[in-house]
Amino acid sequence: MEVNAIVELINLVGFPIAACIALFWNNRETTKYQREMLDDFRVIITENTKAINRMIDHVEKETK
Repeated sequence: MEVNAIVELINLVGFPIAACIALFWNNRETTKYQREMLDDFRVIITENTKAINRMIDHVEKETK
């Protein structure tokens, strides 16, 4: 959001409403960022699980 837009919003609707809008926007952006991070973690955990399973298979073959 641009500074001029924020000042105009405060002048039009008042500080409490402008603060609620700003908090809502911040919450939405934070949630979007966290969702992207969780998607990245999901991929990483899946790849790590595959690697661990391959290691287990390898160890089991060596011990037989």
